[in-house]
Amino acid sequence: MNVKRTLNSFLKVYTDHSFILQQKAYVFLWSSLVIMMLLIGIIIINAITSSSSHPFFINITNMMFLCSFGAGLYVLKKGHYDKAVLITTVFAAIRVLSGLYIKLEPMAKGGVNNNVFFIFPIIIYSAFFGKRGLLIFITSVMVIFIASFPFIMRYHYGTQNFNVYFGTLLNIEIAIIIVFALSMLLSKITEHALFLTNSELIRNRKLSCELEQKVQQLQKINIEMEHMNEEKEETAQEIIEKNKELKIFKEFADASTQGFCMFDLNGAITYMNQALMQIVLADNQERTCLHSIYSCFPDDYTGRFSSEIIPEIIRDHHWSGELPLMAENGHVIQTLQNIFVISDDYGEPLTYAMVVTDLTDMKKLEAQLIQAQKMEAIGRIAGGIAHDFNNYLTAITGYSSLMISRIDPDDSLAQDALEIIRAADSSAQLIRQLLTFSRGQLSRPVVLNINAILAKDKASNIISYKLK
Repeated sequence: MNVKRTLNSFLKVYTDHSFILQQKAYVFLWSSLVIMMLLIGIIIINAITSSSSHPFFINITNMMFLCSFGAGLYVLKKGHYDKAVLITTVFAAIRVLSGLYIKLEPMAKGGVNNNVFFIFPIIIYSAFFGKRGLLIFITSVMVIFIASFPFIMRYHYGTQNFNVYFGTLLNIEIAIIIVFALSMLLSKITEHALFLTNSELIRNRKLSCELEQKVQQLQKINIEMEHMNEEKEETAQEIIEKNKELKIFKEFADASTQGFCMFDLNGAITYMNQALMQIVLADNQERTCLHSIYSCFPDDYTGRFSSEIIPEIIRDHHWSGELPLMAENGHVIQTLQNIFVISDDYGEPLTYAMVVTDLTDMKKLEAQLIQAQKMEAIGRIAGGIAHDFNNYLTAITGYSSLMISRIDPDDSLAQDALEIIRAADSSAQLIRQLLTFSRGQLSRPVVLNINAILAKDKASNIISYKLK
């Protein structure tokens, strides 16, 4: 994990590059490290053993080759991938060609040189890591250099075995061309595969970014929905509380014997309790409410209500007084009204409320009271007149009795005096009735037998005494 983390840190400069370049740089780094380890091993083996025919020159070329890979890795770290591939590939070609040249003599004599086989990995190496122009360049150098070998060997070593090593080098040229063609195909296939992979990766990254944005949007929406749910729960709780209060208010208003009404700023009735419906709708109970508060008043009060009372309510926030209401059957009902305004949180008028008290029974009682007071006054006057008139009748009766006592009974004047006394007695009876009326007493004369009442009381007393 530490090695991988170190390598990723080594290639962090390619983070913003394409996926193809990232993958090639990653493989190039590993390949370079592996080749460098092999070169170090080969240098050590050549230095301590006699396995090579030219150990000094071979080690010099291998060290140069090793340094080229070090330079390539340095350039790679700086972010110059193409230059790093060019450096390592050219030095690899130089290493192979120098190996062929160093072992030219054995090759001329025996036709064998194992350095030839390194030509093919170099071509494949350039095909995978480099561009196709580099592949063509390396292959062309190899072909030209190999093609020049027969003439170099003939110049240095004569014509002995010329046909052998010429045929061998011709076969190598053919093999190089075949490897070149396959490498070109491999390069195209690899780049196409990497291109498709890169396109898929870009598309996946784009989808991932879009998905991440969608997730963030969903999270944001989820948070907003949670806030909305909390607000809805709070609002629902408030609505429940308001509904409870509204239900209590409605039940209270409907149970009240006083009329209650609410109307908006335009006069449209929004609520009317049962008591006020009974007052206004009268015997027409098919309608449940009126449309406008102005239709509840007689025509001559509608203008006053809108021009005088409503402005006073807005100014003083309330109004109290008597106003008649017009029932739908045409009857006018006298009422006592208390109207007040309900404002919002900012003090602006929101609606009006009106409490109505039916004064019909009160007016009847008031009329009866006035009538009773009138009758009482008449009774007092009648009592005063009766007392004075009774005094006059007493004088008339007295003088008539004196006149009868002084006149002969057979005289016609005596009969006239008796008629005067009878008339005075009738008048006195009338006066007594007036006095009874003035005192508020009922006068119902009944004939009673006093002896029977006394005897009954005496018997009940005797029985009570014996019981004791």
